[in-house]
Amino acid sequence: MAGTINLNGKDLNYEEAAAAYASGKITPPKGSQGRLSVDQALSSVFPEEHAAAQNATKTAAEVAEGVAEFQASDKVKEQVADHLGIDPSVLAGMSDQEIKSKLDKFQNKKAELAKLNDISVQQGIRNKFGEDESKWSADGMARPFAGQYPSTIGEEGTKDFILFSAYSNEVAGYTKMETIGEGAGGNTELEGSIQLYIPENLSVNSAVGYRNTEGGSLAATGGNLFGAEGDDGGVVTSLFSQLFGTALAQVGDNGATAAQTIDAIGVGAANRHVLFEGVEFRTFSYTYEFLPKSWKESLMLKDIIKFFRIQMLPAIKANGNTFKPPNYFTIEYMINGQPTDYLNKIKPCVCTGCDVSYGGNGQFAMFQSEKGEEPAPALINLTLTFQEIQVVSKADALEGY
Repeated sequence: MAGTINLNGKDLNYEEAAAAYASGKITPPKGSQGRLSVDQALSSVFPEEHAAAQNATKTAAEVAEGVAEFQASDKVKEQVADHLGIDPSVLAGMSDQEIKSKLDKFQNKKAELAKLNDISVQQGIRNKFGEDESKWSADGMARPFAGQYPSTIGEEGTKDFILFSAYSNEVAGYTKMETIGEGAGGNTELEGSIQLYIPENLSVNSAVGYRNTEGGSLAATGGNLFGAEGDDGGVVTSLFSQLFGTALAQVGDNGATAAQTIDAIGVGAANRHVLFEGVEFRTFSYTYEFLPKSWKESLMLKDIIKFFRIQMLPAIKANGNTFKPPNYFTIEYMINGQPTDYLNKIKPCVCTGCDVSYGGNGQFAMFQSEKGEEPAPALINLTLTFQEIQVVSKADALEGY
């Protein structure tokens, strides 16, 4: 990079500099032959980045023109797919105009995120997952995506939050044959992380399954009654139980009536058992009421909701007949910016519900921006439901799950 572009004492990267020029926050410097154009200013400091951006714009223009030689060109579609970071097969059935639309959304999204540069996403997420925003998905969202609400999370007094992270790698109990453990090599393929304030109530419900025995108890009763003293091996008891049970099964109600009239035998299932069947998967639900205080927070909430919906839904495979399983989540309770040992830990989860409603308190209202941005809902209600994909054992409970 030849030189730097600085704003308020901060060196800007290419996207930030382009957005600053576009918004008029800074103006191009003067050269030997007068003031430089924006293109000249950007290319002089970011030659490689600006050349790549110009090529992307050129590709979009070529697609928009619908030139004959490009309409059936797989090469151009491969270039576009590579630029968007998606599989070329996704573009196979799209028209040139649809491809151009995707490129436009991609460029617009990058500009929006540059404008949101002053929203502080807690540095802890960046330290943990890295700051590489070079990967961009076809939906126009950064990958890995980083979002938070309210925008003050991480500042003094607002360091208690829930960290939701989505991953696309294989994981035990879901997309691997194993039923316990993390994904292959750990949680590696991060799609994004969301920080949301802790709701008014947190709960954890544990349940195990049992079944009560019914049939066969009368036979066991007979075996107990007539078992020979000293029959340690249970041979007589077992034999009688089998014979007696078979006989009663054959004669049906008559046999049961006879047993009830013989005082020595008795009736009923006094020796019934409870059979353990397994552990239920735990579920967790979080209900939020969002009241954005600015257009920036409204835009962030729109992306947060979009992110959860994208991660919880499956993709359709190339064959058009089957699904690729949705991504999974990890959920961490953070107190004072750090994981807490007091609240329960949560195993990897899938998101089973994302319910959104707009408006409330007796009316539907839109947030009107003073700067003329698109109006946004003034009140948003969001309920997220998750189910663990691994059962919790005694050993897990000892570790705080």
